[in-house]
Amino acid sequence: MKVDVDYQPLPSQMEFHAAPEKIRLFSGGVGSGKTTAGAIEALKLAVQNPGCEGMIISPTWSMLSRVSLKKFLEI
Repeated sequence: MKVDVDYQPLPSQMEFHAAPEKIRLFSGGVGSGKTTAGAIEALKLAVQNPGCEGMIISPTWSMLSRVSLKKFLEI
C-alpha cells in the first residue's frame, strides 16, 4: 500500500524518523513538530505492519482529542 502525504520534515523531525531505536522520544517546544512527526510515524508503521495493533496515548482525553487525534485525522 502506498500513501501520499505532503510532508517536508524539519531537520529534527528527520532525525526522529531516521533513529534506529525501537523506542524513541521527540522532545521540543511548542511548534517544533512533535505531533506531526508522531502522526506521520504512526501512519508509516501502520502501513508497514498491517493488522498490527498500536496505541497513541495522551495524559487526558482532552489533550488527545484536541491535539494528537486532530492531527492524525488531518493527515
